[in-house]
Amino acid sequence: RIIKACGVKYCKKADPNNFTQFLSILKSAGKKAQSEVAVVISKSPCLKDKNQRIEKKPFKVVINDNCDGCGYCIREFECPALIQDGQRTSIDYYLCNNCGVCVYSCPKKAITLEVKQGQ
Repeated sequence: RIIKACGVKYCKKADPNNFTQFLSILKSAGKKAQSEVAVVISKSPCLKDKNQRIEKKPFKVVINDNCDGCGYCIREFECPALIQDGQRTSIDYYLCNNCGVCVYSCPKKAITLEVKQGQ
């Protein structure tokens, strides 16, 4: 309501864990932002807030041997859990909340979900 009261006409809420919908809303906001203020409210806990982490998922995000260290995922997706580690990208599991959204960010399909053992 505060955003609308400031005169902003384009204000959408979206869940970044629903990658397809979130990307669509971001693209729409980008077009609107060419001529007016556009706001997208992300409905998901901050990755850096360890109290909000969801650790009981049956999978783990991993980087496989397809990674050539191009850095595309880091530059374009900008997840703080993805880091350049020498010639490859790696995952800082302290920051990773296993949302799995980064899987869509790698053009080489080097980021995958691996089922946790015992799940």
